[in-house]
Amino acid sequence: MPADADPEFEVATIKPSDTYASNGSFFRNNDGHCIAHNVSVSLLISYAYGLLAKLIVDGPDELLATHFDVDGVPDVEGHPNLRQSRLMYRKLLVSRFQLAFHYEFRELPTYTIQVAKSGPKLTVTTRKPGDSATFSVEPHFALTVRNSTIADFAKGIQDDFLDRPVVDRTGLKDRYDFELKWTPDEYRTHGPNDPALFTAIQEQLGLKLVPAKAPVRVMVIDDIETPSEN
Repeated sequence: MPADADPEFEVATIKPSDTYASNGSFFRNNDGHCIAHNVSVSLLISYAYGLLAKLIVDGPDELLATHFDVDGVPDVEGHPNLRQSRLMYRKLLVSRFQLAFHYEFRELPTYTIQVAKSGPKLTVTTRKPGDSATFSVEPHFALTVRNSTIADFAKGIQDDFLDRPVVDRTGLKDRYDFELKWTPDEYRTHGPNDPALFTAIQEQLGLKLVPAKAPVRVMVIDDIETPSEN
């Protein structure tokens, strides 16, 4: 799609999922169709607004846990980028699920990123402020970060690896380039391993993750309804 396109679904079918199917939940673009397969309403909101599920509060638990299949055709030709895909699902949630919400801050269990006693071990990027930022996960749990703030890093590990919101409390304002390698506990063997994630962050980046309660912006659902199929 053109980068400046503001798409919505020209037509979309929403049906209850067969939750006994074995092929999981996914979002996919295929031959001009945008498909959300076997996704809960909570996951649909999470995807559309780029939020952790734990940051979506006060909605009806039964409906949020209900799974649907969505098959939609955009009103703009071409392959949507991530922003455009999310935008279409946002519009769908408002028009078909009657989603209404507001944001507010609530105190929740979080991880805060702080500077470790050793001090930060980070390289300030040489890229220009307008250059793209990247957050890419390689096989075997190697993370490459380029031209990103610590707040960007916090959002990335929050969304991809952790079960709590992550809040930047480092006070660091620059943009950085760095790499991080670790081995999750479930993949550890008796042979050589990279350290666990929390240890890797401290040893390789000079930062630390600390459990704490902190004010976090959450989406408060005011209204949401079961959609009609057409």
